[in-house]
Amino acid sequence: VQYAYALERNDTQITFEPALPNAPSISRDWHRQQVTGIAVTAPRLDKEGKVIQPERDLPLVVSVGADGAAVVWDAKGKMTAHNLPHPVPVRSVAAVPPLKEDHAHYGALVTGADDGKVRLWEPRTGKLLCPPLASSGLLLDAVFTPDGKAVLTAGEDRQVRRWAVPQPGEGNAERGRLATTA
Repeated sequence: VQYAYALERNDTQITFEPALPNAPSISRDWHRQQVTGIAVTAPRLDKEGKVIQPERDLPLVVSVGADGAAVVWDAKGKMTAHNLPHPVPVRSVAAVPPLKEDHAHYGALVTGADDGKVRLWEPRTGKLLCPPLASSGLLLDAVFTPDGKAVLTAGEDRQVRRWAVPQPGEGNAERGRLATTA
């Protein structure tokens, strides 16, 4: 990329970067307010790393926003018949990473919202996998651990927490504090 520079009166350097003409292949305006996060689900893999059920396990995209919506759509840009409703703005979304073992929640998503609740979802059905887990304040980020067995959250309260992902039939997950920032 070529850059052109110009100086203002106070010797402040301004960098101009020309944009190449390009357009996204898909653009959707399903949110009423700013989009704050996006995640793509991964299929369940066998021990060799191959997709177990290619016809069923196509990736889903979930975008979350300040409007409290978590919109589920397929990778081709078609909105599914449901979204994942939240009563407050949603700050983050993450998908279980691709796993080469049988995992109870492959394809699951976690969302973190302004009400301080961590929600674990089955995006293909739109159902919560367990009751929401309450934190103490606005959640800024939520991610799965690489093995998909726990969720880490970061909050406005400067806390990083680890949440055990409940197995089918269990109630609330256990909460444990990992780290505290000064």
